[in-house]
Amino acid sequence: MRFSFVFDNLCDMLLFIIFIIIALSTIAFMSKNENLAYVIVFVGIVFLKTFVDIHSMPDLPSYYTGYKELASEDWFQVPFKRLWTLKCPEIGFRYILRIGALLGSFKWSLFIVGCINAYAYLSLTKKYSPYPIISIILIFLGITQAFFVIRQHCAIGLTLLSLPFIINRDLKMFLLCIAGAFLCHQTALVFLPVYFVYGIKDKQRLVVTLASGAVFMIVAINFIFLFFVKNMVGYEGYKNSNESNATTLLISLCYYVSYIWFLKREVLEEGIIKLLFVILTLNLSVMFAGFQLTAINRLMMYYSTCIFLSVPITAYFINDKILRACFLAAVIGILAVMFVTGSNGQYIEKFRLDFALL
Repeated sequence: MRFSFVFDNLCDMLLFIIFIIIALSTIAFMSKNENLAYVIVFVGIVFLKTFVDIHSMPDLPSYYTGYKELASEDWFQVPFKRLWTLKCPEIGFRYILRIGALLGSFKWSLFIVGCINAYAYLSLTKKYSPYPIISIILIFLGITQAFFVIRQHCAIGLTLLSLPFIINRDLKMFLLCIAGAFLCHQTALVFLPVYFVYGIKDKQRLVVTLASGAVFMIVAINFIFLFFVKNMVGYEGYKNSNESNATTLLISLCYYVSYIWFLKREVLEEGIIKLLFVILTLNLSVMFAGFQLTAINRLMMYYSTCIFLSVPITAYFINDKILRACFLAAVIGILAVMFVTGSNGQYIEKFRLDFALL
């Protein structure tokens, strides 16, 4: 049996669900029941990502077709199966589809991806965010694309899990996270430099390295980008991308400037603050260098996603309460407008839930 919940305005439905999740988690936080708050948000994220109607989002029908092609495939043949409707060379994601088939539904594959995303975001929020509810709001404001760009967002989740290992200098666990992410989406390799740049202890040398890297990227971005897409299976189409990233670049610049302005010398202190400084710097450098390459946005999502931590930390260092409130209101307001009217806004309008077991 198949049934869907459809509002007259589907965008309103999604916003209503997100509002309920945030409201309930806020009440739990205010009641000093932090664990309950995280459970509410975890369940909310997994619920939305699992029960999205695959016919209401782009890409998902192709993933579903790929799932059906792999459903009866021998486990040892999964990496080698030729998929006619889905460009998915990544072995890890193929096995996520195959596990879903073993459990009897494509929804299980979506559930697995949802759990990876939810755990990654919320474990880091609990560990590093001074204002968890702000982080949660930012997570939901960036969730739109995650409904259908599920391979890359699965990789982003695994990449986020590597942050504590970067700080603790655990190279083996860091590489394990990146390897897992790479097996879901090859572009995860762009996050590799973070571990080694963060490891530079001398503050002056770190700044020089970041500045030199920025200059190098400006000079060589086109060659690096073309080499990257030509040698990654299934991403050849990105090489023809040449639209401006002006809006994204401007927003990235604002995040970066506010982070440095309010934290000042603290940005070079060991820990999550220094790590976010490195991530924001690398993100802005590549975004500026690849100003005319739209696909750079996709590559740098591994970096830009970290605003759910950098924004609350920036706010924490703003001593004036009114200025802090204005800063948070501005960030959330801009992202909320982009959530509804941005490039992914058209997909929110079509969003609906479907509880059929495909």
